[in-house]
Amino acid sequence: MKPRARGTLAEWAQTTYHLTHRRAARLIPVRLNTWRYRLTRDPQEALRQRRRELAAVRVRFGYRRLTGLLKREGTTSRQVHTRRSQAAVHGKGAD
Repeated sequence: MKPRARGTLAEWAQTTYHLTHRRAARLIPVRLNTWRYRLTRDPQEALRQRRRELAAVRVRFGYRRLTGLLKREGTTSRQVHTRRSQAAVHGKGAD
């Protein structure tokens, strides 16, 4: 089970059984630091949506060609992100 799922489960246990943070963390086994961690990354939803659109339309294009198309449009995207979004569109597991 992934840490984020464990945190969700620990929150459920805490609210359902009126446990403290520490007891819920010990019950589920999740570290308190992991449970309290909040992602601070900028989501860049518009860029993510555009990458998915391109990957859906240009099925035979690889991640390098898709990154080149995005650069021509004036957006900056790393090849890793393009490869992951392309794999998500086509149902393949990304690295």
